[in-house]
This record gives sequence, C-alpha cells and structure tokens, in this order.
Amino acid sequence: MRPSLSFRAIRLGFPCGLRHCIFAVIFPVLSLACPLAILLDSGSVFAYDSSILGSRYTSVKAAGMGDQFFGCATEGGAALFYNPAILSNFARTVSVEPMNVLFYGNDHFFSLNGLGIQKSLRLDTQIATLTSNPGFYTSSGWAYLMGLNFRGFALGALLKADTGAQAYSDNLLYYSAKLQLIPAIGAGFSLIKDTLRFGYSLQWVNQGSGRNEIPANALTQAFNENLMQGSAFSHTVGLEYSTHWRIIPQVDVVVRNLLGVEFSPHSLIQFTDNPPGVPASEPMMIETTFSGRYKISQTATWGYSIEISDALGASGIPVFGRLGAGLELAFAKDYAFRGGWQLGYPTFGLELNSGTHAFSISIFSKDAGNHYHELEDRRIAIQYQFILEKKKPLQVSPL
Repeated sequence: MRPSLSFRAIRLGFPCGLRHCIFAVIFPVLSLACPLAILLDSGSVFAYDSSILGSRYTSVKAAGMGDQFFGCATEGGAALFYNPAILSNFARTVSVEPMNVLFYGNDHFFSLNGLGIQKSLRLDTQIATLTSNPGFYTSSGWAYLMGLNFRGFALGALLKADTGAQAYSDNLLYYSAKLQLIPAIGAGFSLIKDTLRFGYSLQWVNQGSGRNEIPANALTQAFNENLMQGSAFSHTVGLEYSTHWRIIPQVDVVVRNLLGVEFSPHSLIQFTDNPPGVPASEPMMIETTFSGRYKISQTATWGYSIEISDALGASGIPVFGRLGAGLELAFAKDYAFRGGWQLGYPTFGLELNSGTHAFSISIFSKDAGNHYHELEDRRIAIQYQFILEKKKPLQVSPL
C-alpha cells in the first residue's frame, strides 16, 4: 500500500511518491528564501556595482526579456553562465556552437559615431567626438562565445569587452573598461526524473578592469591602460524544479560566486601593462526564478519568467531594481517577440531563427553611475549564432 503522503501529493498537484513529496516541501522553502532575504535586507557592505548582477555572459535574446534566460534556454554554452542545471535538459543531444558573436552600443555611441562599431575598442578614435560633446556618456562592447554540449556536459570559452567613456567640460576624460577571457566547464543531471535537476559550472575568470580619468590631450589614450588585472575561479550551482503546477510549472535557484571570488595577480592573458593591482573581490549572489511556458496553438507558445536577483543585496541595488520579469511569444521556433523589466527599466527583443542560424536584437538598459538610476545606459544589442545541431524542443505545458 502506498504511504498516505502520496494522496496529499496528488491533491497538491505533485507526482506521487514519498521522495517527490519531500522535495515538494523542501524546494519551495529554499526558493522562498530569496524573497524573505530581500524583505530582511538591510543594505550592502559592498560598493554599488550593477555590473556584477547576474550572469557574466549576457545573451541578447535573454536581455530582450529582462535578462530572463530561463524562458529561451536553447544552447548549452549560455547555460554554463546562466544556470548549469539547464544542461540536464540536453542529456541526449550533442551540439557545437562555433560562432556566437554579439555587439552592443548605447544610444549616445550610435548618435555620435553612427555605425562605426570599429571605434568601440579604441579610445583614441573617440576623443575628438567626445570632447566636442561633453557630458555624453558612450558605451559599447562585444562578446564571442564558443560552446560544445554533449550528454549533459558542456565546455565553453567567453571572450568579451565592455567599454565606456565621457568627456567633461574641464578637458578631463573619464573611461572604463572590463576585458575578460573566461573558459568554463559544467554539467547538469537529473536528481529526480521530470522533477528535480542539478547543475554545476566552473568559470576561470581572467580579467582586466578599471575606471580612470585622464587629460583629453594625454599622450596615451587607450581603454586597456591602467587596469586592474588578475584571475579567479568562480563556482555556479543551479537547481531546476518542475512543480507540475499549471500556474508556476518551474522554479530555478542559482547560486553565483559560491563562497565568493578573490582575484590573484596571475592571468592567462595580458590585458594591460604594469597593472596597479587586482580586480575587486566579488560577492556570492543568490537568484530565484519562477517561470512557465504554454502552448497556444500547434505552432505558437508563450512563456513568462519572474526573477528575484541578488537576494543578499551584495550589489548595493535597491530591492525594486533587483526584481525582474520577462514575456515571450514564439512562433514555430522561427521567430519570437520578447519584452521584460530589469533594473527598473523596460526591455524589448526580437529573434529570427532558422534552427542552425539565429539573429537577435534587443533594447535594454544598465546603470552606469555610482548610484541607482543616476545614469541610464540604454543599449541596442545584436547577436548572431551558428549552431551545428538543432536542440530538442522545449517541454511546454498545455494551456
């Protein structure tokens, strides 16, 4: 005879079985720890820094729906950085992503430089334009991600650059840069079939970063001058729980920078000459996401995602800025419309997908100042992906 707990599990909408019931109780408690921590948050001991929030890799398709990758998780390379538990969904597939390249610029970058994206990594080519338009903050960046995914395991390497610059009326020039090379490896597997999945990824973060002010007529004008440089290992742990509830079919909990990140002066690549020190330590962060995806016809689906980021408040971002949401309307995997909310700003996105080739464009915002919403950095990002093998379609719940 089955335990009486099984009947209670059926009433709650959970699969039968004692061990399923245990996780049905434990996992929601863990997922609710993030909202509770936000309510009890008394402020950060770290300086305000919105750039450390979330994944080190920003998928353009995810950025369009409030950086909610869980609603469009279709490649293993990105899963290494967002939530390695997603890798368990690809346990019987093998895929190679030899090309995943993206570029972004903010509204001021495009208004001052047009389509001159070649200027994004060269500060000297922007000096004349910036000094002629003091007070205009320009930002731009690019990223290249390669990935190999096989039977729940994934290997990847991310090369990225984020730069920003602004001229002041007193002939001073402010610039910032974050240059990174991040090899990563991870795996995801099922703990309870169709219910609970676990994933882990290791990221070797090689980084050169810093913010500086120089005279506009300085002899040396380059983004990679006077940067802090070093490397560190970052651990990401993820859990993915299928609740089997129609309203909230899935809950994800991700712990980033498990036990914190401390940089050492050694780096796999030389980003700058004579670095004055190592990058600042990065705190551990916890995220919880509630999401669902549903069929609305034979070829169309819609999905939603609600995220609570940085439950411990380590980034210094106010509570409202750490709440995010996203919506997606997809048609036959060929194209998708996305919208969302992140850092207190709206986001929008569009994707065209042929299965092997995918093109995405998104509009979203980041904070560029020293305080919340001091300076909005509104970005336009484009991304092209080439994947040699098509993934299995996502599991969806009937409407």
